[in-house]
Amino acid sequence: MKTVSPVQPPPLLPLETARIKATLAARFPHLRGSHPDLLQLALNEAEALAWATSLPRLVFPALAEEKLETLQGWVQRQEALCEATRPSSLAA
Repeated sequence: MKTVSPVQPPPLLPLETARIKATLAARFPHLRGSHPDLLQLALNEAEALAWATSLPRLVFPALAEEKLETLQGWVQRQEALCEATRPSSLAA
């Protein structure tokens, strides 16, 4: 009996990955402007995790978006904490 091996999807192409990253970065302008290094780290981490799956083309966009949403929430909390702990004489 002949066994059939599963068909592997083609890998993410560099241009496709770059397009997805650029599209997602545009949806988070605050991160792109004030924290571009953290934005890039989140996108790179999502890409690396997606490659560990059997369907990186499916996983990468959703995982990257989730990571950027989480990062945006973290940045907003940090900014709120900084604002709340600023001495009142400086908060003008």
